[in-house]
Amino acid sequence: MRRVLVPLTAALLLSLLALPAVARVDGGCPKGQGFDRMPADAQALVDAYPSLARAIEDGLDTFEHLVEQIEAGDKNGNGYVCIKDMYAHSLEKSGGANAQSQGFYYYVHGMDDNAAP
Repeated sequence: MRRVLVPLTAALLLSLLALPAVARVDGGCPKGQGFDRMPADAQALVDAYPSLARAIEDGLDTFEHLVEQIEAGDKNGNGYVCIKDMYAHSLEKSGGANAQSQGFYYYVHGMDDNAAP
C-alpha cells in the first residue's frame, strides 16, 4: 500500500504546486473560435454586438440583467470577458447561407478571458 500511496501523494502535491503559476494568465480567449476579448462593460458590448441590442429591443433581455451577467462572467475580476456573436459567426462560417436560420439571432456567447481560479 505504501508503494502506491507515496508516489500518488507526490504527484498530487506537484500538480497542486503547478496550478497557481498557470492559472492567473489573463487574455486566454479560445484561439480560432471567433471570440473577441472585450472590456466587461455592458454598454460597450451592446454597442458592439447587434444580437445583444436586438435581444434588449425585442424584450427578451434587459440591460440590467446583462450588467449582472457580465459581472458574474468576469470570474477573474480583471475587467475583460470573451464574447462571440453566434449569429454573426454562423453567417461568416456559412458564407451567408445561414441568413434564413434565426436560431442564433439573439445569442451572444460570453465567458471569462481566463476563468481558472
